Amino acid sequence: MKTKAFLFLVSLLVTAQLYCQLRLPDVISDNMVLQRNADARIWGWDNPGEEITVRAGWTLEKSEAQADEEGKWSVTLPTTIAGGPYSIYIKGSDEIEVKNVLLGDVWICSGQSNMEYMIRWMGGWKNPWFERDSIDIVTKGYTSIRLFQLQKNTSDTPVDEHQGEWMLVSSETVLDFSAVAFFFGRELNNRIGVPVGLVSTNWGGTPAEAWTSDQTLKENPELEYYVSRDYSSMAERLKPSRLFNAMIYPLLNMNITGVIWYQGERNRNDAIHYRKLFPAMIRDWRKQFGQGDFPFYYVQIAPYNYDKPMVGALVREAQLMALAVPGTGMVVTTDLGDPDNIHPIKKQEVGRRLARNALALHYGISGLKYSGPIFEKMEIEEKKGIKKALLFFNHTANGLESTEGDLRCFEIAGKDRVFHKAIASIQGDNVIVWSEKVKEPVAVRFGFSNIAEPNLFNTEGLPASPFRTDDWEVETVEASK
Repeated sequence: MKTKAFLFLVSLLVTAQLYCQLRLPDVISDNMVLQRNADARIWGWDNPGEEITVRAGWTLEKSEAQADEEGKWSVTLPTTIAGGPYSIYIKGSDEIEVKNVLLGDVWICSGQSNMEYMIRWMGGWKNPWFERDSIDIVTKGYTSIRLFQLQKNTSDTPVDEHQGEWMLVSSETVLDFSAVAFFFGRELNNRIGVPVGLVSTNWGGTPAEAWTSDQTLKENPELEYYVSRDYSSMAERLKPSRLFNAMIYPLLNMNITGVIWYQGERNRNDAIHYRKLFPAMIRDWRKQFGQGDFPFYYVQIAPYNYDKPMVGALVREAQLMALAVPGTGMVVTTDLGDPDNIHPIKKQEVGRRLARNALALHYGISGLKYSGPIFEKMEIEEKKGIKKALLFFNHTANGLESTEGDLRCFEIAGKDRVFHKAIASIQGDNVIVWSEKVKEPVAVRFGFSNIAEPNLFNTEGLPASPFRTDDWEVETVEASK
């Protein structure tokens, strides 16, 4: 009996000692990228009341703090221009050296399965589609790109702790990392020449409400649908705020450059409500990180043959509407999808187009076109007794063009709201649309279906976003509730 009591006491002492030891979150560890030119936050835990001192190899200054009653501490550590490798030295009840640290740009890479999807899941380096990428990694090394994979987790309340690891780029680490995120980071690294840190926090098949804070969902009357909806029978990862609490909240102390996001398929049955949810989530993250309106670039979902009509079109429409949020950019993927595969393989181009948004909008590379044509307005004109719709676009670059012959995926309707396949032709920066079956046109739709693969591009080879000029109710029961 005495032996058991002694062992129990020893275990308590060991546990207490471990709890009191100086420790850091996993995202502050060897091989990390710390945001350049920022008042970067370094944080962790130690014995309550412990004095903490932080120094770094790029500065003679030191930062100091005291652990609070819960053992938490945080300091601000000014960073300089891109560079490294450096070490960060933290002293408290113990001493920790964080090694091989680079100063560069940190990007959060989040969403559902198309962001999560790894090259290994697509056949690995044996797949001819990735052969050049495999050679490129071996040849160039990309030593200034660092990869952080956050482990999947859920929580019904916000948590400080997380699990993950910073990794160096190699054929093996890239194989099991977000393909879109890596190709995005590779393009940035090649173009701007500064270290890039990619923080991958994503989970396949998850809805945007799971990535949105409880506070935002409950305080915004426009999101009542997600507050009142019954989630009791659903998996934890699908419930409101569960992923924000466990996979975004622990990162909020990080200084970041911006976010890339690929999600939407899971919200296809509530696409009308997603119009409000997605912009609210973007604003929520910006508020929670407290770093202003940082760049938020996202991918419009690709064509896929869903089991309900028009749901994909409605999600793409909601994503197009989200461009009204300042500091956002959208990648159109109507030419990169596969209607029979919800996880299309052309991840390199998705990453490249996301990077074009960042390079043009954030890094200010002059003359770089980052968007395909975006519908602006429609006018009705009459020539030789035939009324036609004249469409105007933004982001036409040096003009519009079609691939694979005549323009396709245009429809036109009159007051009866019956859409007919339309003839469409390019006139400079405009498109003329008409049909002999519609004498008095009032509405045009372009690529507005689940599986449409239209062929309208600008001269930069970037596809036009699907759109419609009407706001009529679409017959998809789940989406119109």
